[in-house]
Amino acid sequence: MTEKFPISPAGLKLLHAEMHALGTVEIPAAAAALADAKKLDAADGADYMAAKQRHDGVVASLTNLEAILKRVEVIDPGRISGLNAQFGSRVTLRNDDTEEERSFRILGDYEAKHLPDTISISAALARSVIGKGVGASVKVPGSRGDMEIIAIAQS
Repeated sequence: MTEKFPISPAGLKLLHAEMHALGTVEIPAAAAALADAKKLDAADGADYMAAKQRHDGVVASLTNLEAILKRVEVIDPGRISGLNAQFGSRVTLRNDDTEEERSFRILGDYEAKHLPDTISISAALARSVIGKGVGASVKVPGSRGDMEIIAIAQS
């Protein structure tokens, strides 16, 4: 069975926008730079090699995003209800020892890499809070002491 990548509708738009930019701006620019370098350098010149690496990297990025797109599972957090933390939830934790608070939204891997104040649903922190409600105590990897869930908001 193929692994699915959860993503919100907003994250899917972000993914499409990045793919569009790569396909219509980045790849043509890299191809033009490669053609220019090929004219100026021998095929083993430093400028040519740098342009080729850039072009290959941009093409690989687009190929990777296309592979992700084939396996996305769009989940609309606005249609999810409940009191416990889940995909799309904004969770606020408070450290029992330091009283420090931390707030984040649980989204898919792709979105967590591109949006501020988000964590991936596959991250250890997300796994420690999913399914739990306000008042629950959780162990957070790399944190001193336990953390308490003090707020959960569904999008």
